[in-house]
Amino acid sequence: MVVAKLRNKTQATKKKCLQKCANLHSRTFANKFSKVFRIFAIVMANLLTVIPLMFRAKRPSKMYDMQAVTIPFWLPKGYQGMTFFGHIITHSKEEAERFNTHWNALKNHEMIHLYQARSTHDSWLCFYWKYFVFWLKACRYRKHLRNAGYLLNPFEMEAYACMHDLHYLDDKNSGTTGWRHYADMSLEERFKCYCRYTGMP
Repeated sequence: MVVAKLRNKTQATKKKCLQKCANLHSRTFANKFSKVFRIFAIVMANLLTVIPLMFRAKRPSKMYDMQAVTIPFWLPKGYQGMTFFGHIITHSKEEAERFNTHWNALKNHEMIHLYQARSTHDSWLCFYWKYFVFWLKACRYRKHLRNAGYLLNPFEMEAYACMHDLHYLDDKNSGTTGWRHYADMSLEERFKCYCRYTGMP
């Protein structure tokens, strides 16, 4: 009799444990699904903000300024602006206002990208394709330089080298070609050039 009661009690305990595990697993799955759905919704909502910018983009040669817009989701931390199909993406309205009202070194940097796009068949798609290829190749040097894909990208090297010259674009209506000079360099030469420019040993 005692053995039968213990057996029934053990079985009841097992059932409770199994039920708790099932409930816990169900809640964990629901939480994970909810988190994934929230991330998907955020990405889609922000994607809908940039797609119109792509379709409304003019040819680079038809643009003489770029409007700054606030879409912080797509701008990595540590960056103040990013050229996107004829617009400058910023983190905040205050930063966007500065880009829209002042032509400083940062604005000049982004405008150089516009003129670079003019020199890549006057096409944003060609510009971004070349940018991506340069980025992939430069990533091979990331053991020597963090964020090498960006810092050793010929487009960025020209923009950083000339951003403080606010008259750099005055005589370049057909586009800038300084990036080609860096594109002809090997990654090692670009790295040495970067070190000289930044004072990095």
